Amino acid sequence: MILYGGDEHLLAITPSIDATSHKHTFLQLTLGLEQPVRMGIDDELVSGHGFVLGSNVTHSLSGGPVLLLLADRASVLGDMLRRYAAGQSMRLLDDSSAAEAGRYVAEHYPHVRGPEDYRTFLIELLRRLGFSYEIPRLMDARIVATLDSLSQCGHSEHPIDELARAASLSSSRLSHLFKEQTGIALGSYLVLHKLQKAYYSIFDGISITEAALAAGFDSPSHFAAASRRLLGMSAADIRKDSVFLKVSRFM
Repeated sequence: MILYGGDEHLLAITPSIDATSHKHTFLQLTLGLEQPVRMGIDDELVSGHGFVLGSNVTHSLSGGPVLLLLADRASVLGDMLRRYAAGQSMRLLDDSSAAEAGRYVAEHYPHVRGPEDYRTFLIELLRRLGFSYEIPRLMDARIVATLDSLSQCGHSEHPIDELARAASLSSSRLSHLFKEQTGIALGSYLVLHKLQKAYYSIFDGISITEAALAAGFDSPSHFAAASRRLLGMSAADIRKDSVFLKVSRFM
């Protein structure tokens, strides 16, 4: 598995995937690179060369080789995928465009050597799929500051009351404003933040147990349960034979 990780998204290219039923708050782009992939949604099995999946949709995924792009709802990429999904739980990509984009990925991803190569690769992939991005509407400055604080913070715990004090808001007001501005409950976002931090530590060579505890999970089993619930796979499965490249924000 090849993994490209940014502050607001994660892109994975893997020879095969068998993710059990799970859901998360990311927007998800799924692309079959050589053949259609299979996605289970609400007990229905759908097959296609490409899908965009909305947030909090319970799904399973199998097939390969496959590209997965998970984007934070509060990001430019997330906004792009959200607009394409147009309120649907899942929307199929145009089959011919998705198949052509899959061939592009298979041919070009081996040549991605660094962040600039990756950015060029991602922009061209999105262009071939017919996506266009816009600068999202301006967020409340207090939510922007909260998101920036979380992305730059090295602490393992982020109590909501401390985040609220930093924003000069009550905990309830911050939680309400965060959900209103990003579409994600603050508590759910904090769990994803911890999960991302744990995985980045694992890819840096830290053991799964140490990474889980350093990221703020109560125990390795708590981390394992969160990984299964949100990604449909264990940390050991994701780490196995994986190569990781840290990249910058998309915009």
